[in-house]
Amino acid sequence: MATAAHDRDDEQWLRHVRPEGYQNPVPRGRYNLVVIGAGTAGLVAATGAAALGARVAVIEKERLGGTHLSTVVPRISLTRSARVLTTTRNAGEFAVPYTSDSKVDFPSILARARRVRAEIAMHDDVQQLAAKGVEVYFGAGQFKDGAHIAVNGQVLSFARALIATGSVPALPEIPGIETVRALRPEDVFTLNSVPRRLAIFGNDSAACEFAQAFARFGSTVTLYDPGTRLLPQEDAAAAAMLRSALERDGVTLRFGTLDLKLSPSRISGRNSEGEFADEFEEILFLSNCKPNIEGLNLDAAHVDHEDESIGVNDRLRTTNPRIFAAGDVCARLSFHNASDALARSVVANALFFGTYRYSPVHVPSLTLTDPEIARIGIGESDPHAKHYRVMELTFKDVDRAAFEHQEGFLRLYHDHRGGIHGATLVCSHAGEMIGEIALAMRHNIRLSSLAADLHPYPTFSEVFKRAGDNYRRTLLTPTISKLLTRVLGWRR
Repeated sequence: MATAAHDRDDEQWLRHVRPEGYQNPVPRGRYNLVVIGAGTAGLVAATGAAALGARVAVIEKERLGGTHLSTVVPRISLTRSARVLTTTRNAGEFAVPYTSDSKVDFPSILARARRVRAEIAMHDDVQQLAAKGVEVYFGAGQFKDGAHIAVNGQVLSFARALIATGSVPALPEIPGIETVRALRPEDVFTLNSVPRRLAIFGNDSAACEFAQAFARFGSTVTLYDPGTRLLPQEDAAAAAMLRSALERDGVTLRFGTLDLKLSPSRISGRNSEGEFADEFEEILFLSNCKPNIEGLNLDAAHVDHEDESIGVNDRLRTTNPRIFAAGDVCARLSFHNASDALARSVVANALFFGTYRYSPVHVPSLTLTDPEIARIGIGESDPHAKHYRVMELTFKDVDRAAFEHQEGFLRLYHDHRGGIHGATLVCSHAGEMIGEIALAMRHNIRLSSLAADLHPYPTFSEVFKRAGDNYRRTLLTPTISKLLTRVLGWRR
């Protein structure tokens, strides 16, 4: 029964992202914009341009939605199921008696992930795109020259083009890797049961999310990486808090790995803690990705692509002024959360002589573990961080955190006038909260203004008001304090 339900969900998803028997349209003259790749950046750019009246075509080699729909969406569903499972197991912390000997129904968890993916796929399927004025071509796009693209024997003429083909996983060079069945992220959702022992290579958000979820489902999870810690792009304190959370969930972390060797069910190597030899049932690689440019024939379009990456300027224009690139296909600007913003910039710059420059400053990122880690703007690894003041507040004094047995912190990078230039937030609701800081940064709202804002009680967002109050207290210098004392004395 579960298998039949899985098949129905997969059929529904595939019906939206690549309908069986679909016939490509016949090109009708020159397009204002041709997009190669129908992931997040490609679809946002295509629908945005079409909404403004442009003639738009999208070329997709495999399925609409790209890796976001095929892997990210179901991964998020897994993390949500894992969090609910842990909340249930910890019911005793809230004085709610609960006992259960039931095992994790992994097929049902995967079925929910497939169902959610199928529901989301409806938002940008072929019919929806056609209704929005976007013509969809399935096949491998290849540049004929700087103004034409071929797909399945047809040639499309364009005024502007956008390359948004994303990235593809690349296996690391480890002796014996050819002997193992290496899982790609999308392969995880084809498993029939929870692996007894799961090996994961990587230290990024996806690796941490998969590791925690499967550990909570009952896998013995080991995470391997040649680096020194998790999430190297995040503040060290945030990464350390996540490391503690993963270890509490039973994840074994092996950093600084050297001399790795693989056999069909065994990993051996060494790190600072000594030599190790670990057994595994399944192995997942998340650490290496490369821009997906194979077969595009970029040379014919006069688009430079050194080191397998497309070079772009800060307006996302390639060396061919007619052609733009956005998303993971640009290694220099590989920032998944920025895909939506990148696409909007391309529409303005390509179609309307815009001069929008790409900047990740106002684009928040999120690691959807428990606790969540959200960040925007300056972080401690940024070379400009030393020019700003740092304020850090824990959630110990926030009542909502006490009600929910939650820990975490807010770290703000600000100037002497209270302007916010970056933030790192670690708590169970960080992803929902970081938007308030993003809004403040974009509209130049200072810390002193946050002190005047009222938040519902009890919420985690009260920490922002406390941050504003802290900043205001720094303005109370000894001189101002003396003056206020005299004024108040005079008013008695």
